[in-house]
Formats: sequence, C-alpha cells, structure tokens
Amino acid sequence: MKLETIKAIFFWFAFISIGILVTFQVSKRGQLTFQEIPVEPKKAPEFNLDGISLLQFKGQNVLLHFWATWCEPCRAEMPLLIELAEKLKGKVTILAVAVDSPHNEIQRFFGNTKPPFVLVEDSKHQIADLYGISQFPETLLIGPDGFIQAIYIGPQDWSLFRLKP
Repeated sequence: MKLETIKAIFFWFAFISIGILVTFQVSKRGQLTFQEIPVEPKKAPEFNLDGISLLQFKGQNVLLHFWATWCEPCRAEMPLLIELAEKLKGKVTILAVAVDSPHNEIQRFFGNTKPPFVLVEDSKHQIADLYGISQFPETLLIGPDGFIQAIYIGPQDWSLFRLKP
C-alpha cells in the first residue's frame, strides 16, 4: 500500500472517531445525573447579604445553591430544585444564590411565581468568592452544625437527593 493511502485511511479513521465521540458527548449533555462529592467537614463561611445570613439557618440542613439566569444548565436544573424545595420543606432549607444576574433578569426568570426557597442576589460575587465558587451551577450541603458535608458540581437530578439521617 502506498504511504498516501495509509495516511488517508488514518485521517478518515481519526476524523470519524472524533465525530462519534463529539456526538456522544453532546447527546449526554442534556441528561442530568446526581453526583454527591463527600468532603472533609469544614465550617461553612458566614455571610450576610441583603439581610440574609447563614446564621439565620443554624440548626438546619442548608443547600447553598449557586446559579445564574444566563447559565443554561442552571435553567434546566431549576424545576428539579423547585420540586426538591417543596418535597423537603421543613427538612432542608435551600438558599439559591443568583450570581451575576441583574434583579430584573431574576424576576423575569421566575415570572409571577415565587420560588419555594430563599433567593439571594449576589451580583458582586461576595458569597460566591467567599466559598470559592467559579462554575455554575454548584451546590453545597451544610449540616445543622454549620459544617459543609458535600458538594454537588454541575447540574444535578435533584429528584435523587436523599438527606442522610
């Protein structure tokens, strides 16, 4: 076989393989999963923004959820987070921290429906910076003792969330 033919076969094999891989990854992008990353418990940093403080929720399980209106995975995940808030009312408090989203965009996102969780506007990244959050969505589970127990990076299928006893 000529070298030119071998190069052509290799090129087309690589091209088709990459195409299949890209197609597979794009098809998986729309599917939400649930992945809890356990962490070595550490004290959650205290914050106080617009009259909302982490101390207000001492003794409660808190999901501190960072999201933005412009973030497509955040938007896709939000209905599941709303369902979770309704299902676990009284067992888990959800603080949804809207990062980099102007007030009017947040209002437009929810429309006339008031979300069943506490909404915190963090347009200057004060809370996000305090927790080292730079990707969205990202969520932290804070236990009643005020310690971070788990992290959830990326969009989650919150219907699979179970609170540990």
